[in-house]
Order: sequence, then structure tokens, then C-alpha cells
Amino acid sequence: MVQSHLALYTLKECRSILKIGKNKMLEPIWNREIEAFKIGGNWKVSEEALREYLHHQK
Repeated sequence: MVQSHLALYTLKECRSILKIGKNKMLEPIWNREIEAFKIGGNWKVSEEALREYLHHQK
């Protein structure tokens, strides 16, 4: 059986990776430019969604 690893980042982790502030991180989520979802009231972003967003920023 093949196991896949799904990395999920919090907003704080995404902000640290991208070196941006909270509002700048929330903007593409609200505009649906980054796929994100809430677990227990906290936003989560998959590594794949973050990579896809960055790819389209070039």
C-alpha cells in the first residue's frame, strides 16, 4: 500500500514562508486564489495549494 503525506500549514506558517503579514495572507484566501479551509476555526493550507499559488504569481 502506498501512503501519501499531506502537509498542512497554518496561516502563521504560510506567512513565515512567504514573509508577508496576516492581511496579505488572508487576501488571496478570501479571493479564492489559494485553496484553504478551516479546522476548528483555524485556517489550513496544503503544501500543494501554496505551491500552486506561488507558481501562478510568476
